[in-house]
This record gives sequence, C-alpha cells and structure tokens, in this order.
Amino acid sequence: MRVLVIWLVGTMIVSAPAPLKSVARDTGLQEATRQDTTQREAVDWEPAKDQLMTRWAKEVSPDNALPEYPRPIMVRPQWMSLNGLWEFAVTSKVVSTSLPTSEKHRRAWRYTTDKPPPGWQDPAFDDSQWKTGKGAFGTTMTPNVRIGTVWDQPDIYVRSSFALETIPAAAGLRIYHDEDAEVYVNGRLVQQFKGFTTYYTDVLNDKVAGLLKKGENTIAVHCHQTGGGQAIDVGIIEMHSETHWELKPDKYDGHILVPYCIESPLSGVHQRFNGDKALWYRRSLTVPKQWQGQRILLHFGAVDWHCRVLLNGKEVGSHQGGYDPFHFDITDFLTDGANELVVMVKDPTSSGNQARGKQMDAEGGIFYTSTSGIWQTVWLEPVPSDSIEELIIVPDIDNATLRVTVNIRGTGGTDEVRIAAKTGETKIASAMGTVGDSIELKISSPKLWSPDNPFLYDLTVELLKDREVVDSVKSYFAMRKISIGKDARRIPRIMLNNKAIFQYGLLDQGYWPDGIYTAPTDEALRYDIEVTKSLGMNMIRKHVKIEPARWYYHCDRLGILVWQDMPNGPTAASEASKRQFRAELKAMVDFLRNYPSVVVWIPFNEAWGQHDSVEIANWIKKYDTSRLVTEASGWSDHGAGDIKDVHSYPGPNFSEIPHSRLMPEAESERAIVIGESGGMGINIPGHLWKNGVGWGWLNLKDSAALTDFYLVLLERLEQLIPKGLCAAVYTQTSDIETECNGLMTYDREVIKLEMERAVAATHKLYNHSGTTFQVLVATSLEQPQEWQYTTATPAAGWQGGGFDDQDWQTGKGVFGSERMYKNISIGTAWTEKQIYLRRTFVLRRVPEEFGLRIYHDEEADIYINGRLVKKIEGWVERDGYLTALKDVFVGKANGVLREGENTMAVYCRQTTGSQAIDVGVLEVLRSR
Repeated sequence: MRVLVIWLVGTMIVSAPAPLKSVARDTGLQEATRQDTTQREAVDWEPAKDQLMTRWAKEVSPDNALPEYPRPIMVRPQWMSLNGLWEFAVTSKVVSTSLPTSEKHRRAWRYTTDKPPPGWQDPAFDDSQWKTGKGAFGTTMTPNVRIGTVWDQPDIYVRSSFALETIPAAAGLRIYHDEDAEVYVNGRLVQQFKGFTTYYTDVLNDKVAGLLKKGENTIAVHCHQTGGGQAIDVGIIEMHSETHWELKPDKYDGHILVPYCIESPLSGVHQRFNGDKALWYRRSLTVPKQWQGQRILLHFGAVDWHCRVLLNGKEVGSHQGGYDPFHFDITDFLTDGANELVVMVKDPTSSGNQARGKQMDAEGGIFYTSTSGIWQTVWLEPVPSDSIEELIIVPDIDNATLRVTVNIRGTGGTDEVRIAAKTGETKIASAMGTVGDSIELKISSPKLWSPDNPFLYDLTVELLKDREVVDSVKSYFAMRKISIGKDARRIPRIMLNNKAIFQYGLLDQGYWPDGIYTAPTDEALRYDIEVTKSLGMNMIRKHVKIEPARWYYHCDRLGILVWQDMPNGPTAASEASKRQFRAELKAMVDFLRNYPSVVVWIPFNEAWGQHDSVEIANWIKKYDTSRLVTEASGWSDHGAGDIKDVHSYPGPNFSEIPHSRLMPEAESERAIVIGESGGMGINIPGHLWKNGVGWGWLNLKDSAALTDFYLVLLERLEQLIPKGLCAAVYTQTSDIETECNGLMTYDREVIKLEMERAVAATHKLYNHSGTTFQVLVATSLEQPQEWQYTTATPAAGWQGGGFDDQDWQTGKGVFGSERMYKNISIGTAWTEKQIYLRRTFVLRRVPEEFGLRIYHDEEADIYINGRLVKKIEGWVERDGYLTALKDVFVGKANGVLREGENTMAVYCRQTTGSQAIDVGVLEVLRSR
C-alpha cells in the first residue's frame, strides 16, 4: 500500500470535441411516454454555487431531472417518473463512543516496539517505561488514516486506560489495522484481525460489553506489519438499538432534487452524510385513473445503501445494496387521490463492510466523496396481474440462434410466450414457447455486433392468455460472442466473434463534480463513452461502480466493450458481509446480463475485500456462461477465471519508475491483460476541484509532454502483444476531485491529449503485425557497456571495422551530462558539443531483420560495419521522468550484419541543454 504522489505543474488547454452522433437507433424508446407528476409548488431550489460544475448542470431543474425512460432493455409504453423535488430530513442514529479513535482528536497511548514481557495486556501491568504517543500509529502514506505517531517497524504494542460511567448493553470495536492485529480488553483477547483495512471498520463483538466495567478499563493492542504502509488505531463503540433509526423526524429540513444524492451540488442540499444519521425522503403521488385495474410497481434505480419504503404509513418493503435496481408492488397500499410516499435510508459508508467502491466519509487521494440515498431514477409502472418480469437473452453465433427465457410475475395460468426479432419493420425470426423455458429463434445470416459495427436487432416479447396478448415489452439484442481462443503460436487470446481482438480502453469510475455518482443529464452520461470512442478505444473498464441501465444501453448502441467490476467492500469481516456481497454480486449479473456490451465480470479489485475468490469466479462462470471472468484485477490471483490481470503504473517495463511491473509470462489457458496503467497527470487551472490542488501518479507539464509519454506507453504495449498481451486499461477517463490523472478534466471541458497523435497510436494496437524485438547487443541502460570514444573529429573511415581507434579513450555508457537526467545513470561524462563512439560485437548468426534500441539527446548517426543504417533527429527525453528507449526498425540484416565480429559506430551532436547517447542492436521477430 505505497502511494506515490507528485504535484503537477504547467498547463496546455485542448478543447473537448463535440459529442459524436449515435451509430444505432434509439430502439423502442420513442414509444415510451412520460407522465410527469413532479411536485411543482413554488420551492426555492438551486445547486451549490461554490463547486466545480459541468456544462450540463445548467440544464437540470426540478421539472427536468433525468426525464429519460430508465430501463431501455425492457420497455413498456406507460410509466411515470417520480424524479423531482422531494422533502428531506436527516435524523441521528446514535452510535456513541466509549473510547474514541484518533480520527478527529488524536488520543494519547503508551507504546513500545520491543516485545514486552508476559502480562503486558493486563490492567495492572506497569507501562511507565513505555513511550507516550498520539494515535494513530503508522507511516504517513497509509491511506485514509491520520497518523499521530510514526511507526515503521514490524511490531507495535499499545495500551490505553479509559473510564466508563455505565456499561453498554452492546458494544464493538472501531478499528483501522494494517496489518494483523490482536485487541485485548481488561486483559482478555476479544478479537484477532488478519490482513489490512483501508478504512475504519465497525465490528460488533459480544465479548467487549461483557468485559467492560464501571470505572477504569484498559485496552491493549498488538499490531504486526510485513511490508508496505502500516497503521493501527482502535476505539470502542456502543451499538444502540435499531429503533433509533425508525423514529420519524418531527419536521422535514427542506427539499432535495431526486435522483441526485444529498452530498451533491445538484441535489440542492450539498450536505455530508454518514452512518450515524438516517436520511428521510417524502413526497406525494397520485396514480393516473387510466391505470386502474392494473398492478402498480414502484421502481428504484439505486439507493445507497439500506432503505425502507412506506406508503401511507405502511411499510411496503426494504432493500440492502447500493447499486442494483429493485421494485415493490404497491397496489394494495394505495388509496384514491394523493398518497404519501416515504423512503428511509441509512448508509454506513466508511464505517461498514458493505460494497461501496471508492466512496469515503473523508475523501482524499484515490478515494472520493460518498453517495448516500437515492441516486438513480424513481418511477412508477402499471402492469397486468400476470406480467413479464424478466428476460434472459443469450445469443449463439456459432449456431445462428438466439435463446430467450421469459419469467413472469402473477397468479399463474398464463404460460404462453410469443417472441419476434426484427430489423426495422422487417421480421426476421419468431417463435412460440412456454414461460420459464429457453425459446430458440433462428437468426439467418446474423449481423455480428462489434465496436466497429454495433448492430442491434429489435425484440418484441408478448405474454398470451387464451391466445390473447395480456402483456408485451420491447427489447433489443445483439449477435456477439466473447471467448478465449488460441493463436497460431498457441497463446491464449480474447476472441470477439471467434476472432482475436486487442482490447484497449479507459478505467472509468463514473464520478461527476455536480452529481457525484449521478451524471447531470443523459447527454452527459453518454458523452464520456463518446469521448472514449473518439480517442480510438474499443473498451471501458467500469471501475468498482455499477451505472444506471441507460449507460450500458449507450455502450450497446455506440459500440464499446465493457469490463464490469463488482463494487468492492473494504474487508470480508464476517459471514454476514460475505453473504451480502454475494447477493449484490448476483444482483449485478442479473441486472446486466442482457446488455451485449458487457463482456467481462470482475468480482474483486486489488484484494479489497477479496475472499473465496476461486469459488466466486467459478460460480460466475457457471451462472453466466456467455461472458469471461477475471478472478481479481491486480495483486491477488489464485489461478481461477479466464483472465490474469496485473496492474502497472505508469506501464509495463518502465524499470526506472516505481510501481512499474513486467507483464507476466503467457499462460496456457488464461489470457494476460494489464488491468490498470497510465495515471499520468497535468493540472489545468480553472478546471480543478475545490482548492485548485491536484495530483497524478506522475506529473507532466503540458499536453505535449503527456502525449509524448502516452505514446511511449502505447509503444511498449504494442511490443508486448506478440508475447501474449491481450488487453490494457489506461487510468483514467476524467480527473476525479483531487486526482488529476484523467484524460479529461473533472468538468469534462478539456481533453488533455493531443487527439490526432493519440488516436493514431491507439489504432496501431489493433493493426499490430505481430512484431516484437529481441536484444542482440545490449544498451548500457540494461548493463553498462564498454565503448571507445573521442570528442575530437576523427580521421576519415572512423565508422568501419578496420579503423585504428587505440588512441581513443575507453568508457562505459551511458555517455552524457549528469544534470536533468533523473532516471538514468551516466557511465561516462560527455559535455562537449559532439562525441564519436565505436564498439565491436560478435554474432553467431545473422537474423532476417534487425533494429536499434537507442537513447539519443540530440541528433545521432548510427553505422554498422561502416554503413550508415539510421540517421535520427531530435531527442527522446521526456521531462526527466521517463527514460525513453526507442526501438527503431531498420530492415533486412543480410549485407549489413555478419557472423562473427561486427563494428558499431555512433556520432551524436548536441546543440543545447543536457545530452546523452546509448545504442544497442535488436533482432526483429514476427509472429506467423
């Protein structure tokens, strides 16, 4: 858990492109009508003024809050949005603190890093010889914890006394531990923790209350660290009855614009919320008279995290999970005229173990502002007593068929289904079948969906009773297949429609300065996908967040492959939290399984909350056979799933930069991908979050430097494709809060890359010829090499093998000036205007084709056996942060290289600034 933070300097502004036109029809949605009953009383509402905003924010109003149809994969013509102004209130859900942690007020402890004698946990132990320090204890770069005393050794032992006037009925621990920890209360071990957390966690523990007493108590903790960042901080909390959360507010505090979360500027509230509170929503609704005789469903796109829903004072249902859609049948709770709808929400965020992605109570670094309460569309839908509840759509391109399973809600007795597939108004296939069975449609000469041709078919599904249609929905599908296959060299490759496809795209976290988790408008939601496509990319990794249904619909229409993360939790602290994780994981798969753009499931990211990962990966593979599975993206891989995923910042083989890693060797069955890379940042003044402070994994001064670095990264990815690399993900789509390593600013006003150069480099990844390089003659950056050299102009013929260079000096590369080179070691100082180099090397065989690996600052001429083989202008130094060894193809080796002894000669000239030269020889390999 080491974090590299480098402050950013400089700027160059690049205008963002206009939104791209859609490439497929808005299937079926033109038939959906919106009956808006949003309250229209004269209520003051306006977004926060002291916040960075996007250009779409000005389009948001109480009458125009995400009005689009919210479920485009299953459309009915009648529906009613409940987005708009609701009343809201915040009430206290008290969890009192018997012994506080050091999160807000650093508390003093006695501590030692030496192993103490037995009995050190007991209240009577004499700790007067121990040191006194304030918590938390640890290293300063450990995320999401305030360090009061530095602890950087393997072990620490801490003790503290505290007094209680009353003993709580139920108590627990609030803890941040990195890594293993043992906690004792009044001399007795109450809990052992393994691994580490990246958040404070509340853990109910029955032993704690039983060991506490009136008067003085003692808590003692041992924490053991093996590597990386480290920290320990512990407190004791009193867990109160849940009835505190059920108390209704005496009055409501004002109005909130749904579906924007309470923390967001667009909500009109812009208020922080945490697990000690309860959030209440209230509004009135009236069901249209023409809906009488039907069942009325109340839909929620997503509510974070635990909600209960009351209609006219009666509870209609509850739900846990911050990302999946859910609904209730409210028919039996309705009355004629106005109805009171109340939604109660609690969201523990940092204090719980629930799936929450990057949300934090105290944001900073790679963690961001939390999202609490309603954050996706709320809507009503009338359906018949027997109605279609779920479609499961599975294409099979190998057999030119589509399989559709229709599940229904209702009393039964209705089991006949009619399905028709169309292109425009032309019916291409139809079939009859039974509810719950897999119904097969033959799709003659199917048009295959791909990023280059995202062709969608229309689908109509009808439920019949006595041969009469009682319910129908419109949907769409695509004929596409995602699989693992092997190339001619038996290397596993990701296949789309049975053809190898290199996938390259952005890590997309889906945050917005004005809506936090919620895009201000549907156009804004679509825009990020359009920009990704305009950058030449064909894939998005949706990172530890699940988007509204319309986002995936836009991916389907625009043609982008989606790798879908399950939002992580901080730890797998209990069996209950594991069960909840699996319930939400299943809900995610059920929600997204019909969207053709989704091609990869990723249950875990970087070991955050990772548990039973082999079992979970195998379960997903069995549950959804039509997609690939990455067991875990980065870090802890146990060999399951279809894909091995590593993270490398800024990218593979940047050995001179921390966090950079090599791509793993190709496996026999699983594809190899780089699930995160990049992270280079520049600050764009006027487009920064809050105090105008931003950071990136690597700071660059302007757009040109960022693009230079970006192109080097893509060059290195390209070289790894023949070795087995199947995909790569660049971090990230946009800046997020203080993290400024996006390719766009947080407000989406500036694209930081030079577009033309970036797009051309991206296209080379897909058109890769299978070329890679193997070192024949090493450079000095790999291992110092000895050369003969002079800075005086030599006699004619100095480039050839027969030239006498015994009067030249001998030195080791790299040759150059020490100043300004932060990531290379100069072997021999060269500060004059020019330098001439010679070295001999022996080849046992002559390759078919060869190239050069070169570092040059500035212009250089390279000769082999007296023949000029390459003339290079300019230089390849990138801001002092990257040593850019350039691999250059030369051509056929016959007639240039020879078996036995060869001579390489180099002339480099410098005009200004720092300078350096180093050259090696490569064999060019091409996959067959």
